[in-house]
Amino acid sequence: MVAHRKRATTTHPHMTEDSSLALPQQRHRLSAAIKLSVVSKVKHDDEGSDGSLMDLPGEVAEQVVTELSIRGEKIVAALRTAAVLIEKTVEDDTGLRFAESAVYNLREALDAVVTGRTPVPGGLPVVITAWERFEREVAQPGNDSAASLDVFGAVLRDAAERKDRNSYHEARLIAYFRDKSGLDPLFDGLGPVAEYRRLRKATSQGLHQDSAMESATELYERTLAWFVRLFTPPAAVVQRLRALAAESWQGEHQVDCLRELASNPHHLRLFFTHLADPAWLTPLYDADAVPMPDLESPWPVTGLSEGLARTNPAAVAALTQRLLRDSKQLQDGARLNARFNMLILATKLGPHGYTIIGDIVTAHPDNRSMRSLATSVVKQADPSDPIVERVGNTVLNGDAWDRDSYHYRALLDRLESGMTRENVQKRTRMVVAKLRNAAERHGAGWVALGIARLTTELGEDDRRFLVIISHYLARLLLRAHTLGVPGTQLLTWIAPIPSEIGERLVCRVLTIADDVPLHDKIDHITRRLSSQTATGDDHDLVQAVLAANPDPTQLTVWTDTLGSPQLPLPTPVYRPGTGRRHGGGQQSCRGTSLLNGKHRSRRSPPNTA
Repeated sequence: MVAHRKRATTTHPHMTEDSSLALPQQRHRLSAAIKLSVVSKVKHDDEGSDGSLMDLPGEVAEQVVTELSIRGEKIVAALRTAAVLIEKTVEDDTGLRFAESAVYNLREALDAVVTGRTPVPGGLPVVITAWERFEREVAQPGNDSAASLDVFGAVLRDAAERKDRNSYHEARLIAYFRDKSGLDPLFDGLGPVAEYRRLRKATSQGLHQDSAMESATELYERTLAWFVRLFTPPAAVVQRLRALAAESWQGEHQVDCLRELASNPHHLRLFFTHLADPAWLTPLYDADAVPMPDLESPWPVTGLSEGLARTNPAAVAALTQRLLRDSKQLQDGARLNARFNMLILATKLGPHGYTIIGDIVTAHPDNRSMRSLATSVVKQADPSDPIVERVGNTVLNGDAWDRDSYHYRALLDRLESGMTRENVQKRTRMVVAKLRNAAERHGAGWVALGIARLTTELGEDDRRFLVIISHYLARLLLRAHTLGVPGTQLLTWIAPIPSEIGERLVCRVLTIADDVPLHDKIDHITRRLSSQTATGDDHDLVQAVLAANPDPTQLTVWTDTLGSPQLPLPTPVYRPGTGRRHGGGQQSCRGTSLLNGKHRSRRSPPNTA
């Protein structure tokens, strides 16, 4: 909220040098203005039935003069003059232009708000500057003209989106709001800038045309309402917004009340924070009173997270879904910002926000901030909820060398812990697809998986995506088997995974499968033993085969593949004078340690024998 300004003890900051007054004279004029306003209000209260016009409330007149000093006095006097002239029109039969003179005073009051202020950048000057920059860039040899054109186009689109704030007077009014509250005013359905533009246009036209008393009266009432909206003391605005938010929904007139009270994002956030009845939300959206997130100010709608999001999250989710659909019409930068704000709100809605979270993170899979928020929601969700699969399907798309290990581990942990008979196939096959995609990318073969079994707990240094997802898929396969998935089915699922990773995962499945013929297990380990490196996965499958007590003749293929160890050579003999040792040493078979039940840790160097 905007703090109520204290009376200055020096020249008012908004006064120009040629209009500054000494403090006693300021107080005298302020007192006179307030007195005039109070007298007018009393007159209206006593004589309202005779059609006299309402004047500025006393508290509003005081606030106008406090904030704008001499220009504020001019505003109060101009509005009162307009009221008197309109009343004269009723009695006049001489053809004098009282109505037109009243309209002139209304425009003077409106102009006095922004007089002397520097307009905020925007409109045609910004477009011209962007065009000149574009011409300079395309004249340079080797310039990327397409990129320069994109930048210029973005400026044009931004100018089009800000068409309600591009005129000179409106830009100066925005500067006033920034000086007053540090924020831009509200735009769209609740914005005071659009009404200011309409009022200035109407009053300017009224000066050059014959204005009827009815149109002058309407302009006066609208102008007075606009000043009441902008200059009601902050404490009174807060009190009335809270009271309005506490009301149950009754009708469209309540939206009009909100328009009269809220002039900046802080006001609107306060209203949304204290809103009690969810029946307000749809009428507010239909009245264009729920703004889209803006790059330049906090999004007022997030105030719902402190109230209705807790008491009626379904209603807030329905509103957010409608805003998310509308965000498709925004430009790229504004769309990304809008959806990030909606994602933040959706994280406060529990399961009611899961669809929104899934839609947004799916639309922006490479945005790390959105990935992080979505993952944090998954960590708090029921691990068997479909939101885990949806976020996982988006986030688990890393390159084999990617090191975003925190998010990968968090998601894969939830995928495993929430696996059930109902989702086992979907989750396992999804992770298989992610691993296959990573393994097929360029450079994946250079990622060292180590020789420890894939189910060995990951260390702090195991940060590569390919290492992490291979480890978790091995665990998922074991979990799937305990949930009743046959080994033959698991082998079908992992068949598309290429290279050594696929072979080692087959080892994991064959080790636990009781529905796969023993000769198939022997054949697979035979193919694995002909490779250059023996791993813990190979060792586990060998032990499973041996535990089945196969016929010795079935294992002759292992001997044929591995060969037999050479006989020990004689002990080397040192021959004086030659400086050499002759003979000795022992050459072992690469598979001996594997068959003896020995295997290295994840960090051991590969066996190159």
